[in-house]
Amino acid sequence: MSKMTKRARILAGCLALLAAAPIPAAAAKVQQDSARSVKPDAASEMEQEAEIIDSLEKADARHSYPRLTLHGDYRFLYGKGRFHASVPDMRTGTLRRTDQAVFRAERRLRLFPFIETSPGTSIRTMLEDKRDSKDESRNKHLTLSRLYLQHENPHTKIEVGRFNYYLMDGSIIDKRIDGLRFRTGDTDRPQGSLTVFVGRTTGKPDEQKDGISVLWKKALGKLDASAAYLDFR
Repeated sequence: MSKMTKRARILAGCLALLAAAPIPAAAAKVQQDSARSVKPDAASEMEQEAEIIDSLEKADARHSYPRLTLHGDYRFLYGKGRFHASVPDMRTGTLRRTDQAVFRAERRLRLFPFIETSPGTSIRTMLEDKRDSKDESRNKHLTLSRLYLQHENPHTKIEVGRFNYYLMDGSIIDKRIDGLRFRTGDTDRPQGSLTVFVGRTTGKPDEQKDGISVLWKKALGKLDASAAYLDFR
């Protein structure tokens, strides 16, 4: 019995010595050292990867111009019905009752090829094709309808060539024109934006008009203030 007790005490002492040995601490130190050595390496690799991606993006941005973008739209307008109204006769000044059939069947294709030469600068065109099933004399096959140079930055916008010009959502003018349009400022700035146009309307020679226009716009919260001056003759 005394021998068993003695052996048990020796075994318990050995286990206690093993438990108190510095092996786990050494292992923890090795793990910490390895973690410290791995983290900087991983961080440096991530930084290098980010630098490579950034340099590639910059190189791509430098070499991606000029580039071509293309978008467009197709419209089909169809309507059929009857028109009932009293229409004034301009010769007699009296009203005459009108009752006639109304029919419309029009198709329009527009393509917008843009050539971007640099950030903010582009050559813009529009190809247009019109077909009228009611009156084929109004058909216009694919033609170049717009061609102008545009440059825009945070402070100004310049357009030169043939483009569509409209003021106040088309309520004042909505025409294709040849000329120059210059805008400075912006509607959300304290002074607002100021747009100046000088040019000529397109169409038949006897229908063309030379003109100038000045437009001022300012955003006032949810409201917009506009003032325009036009002189076409």
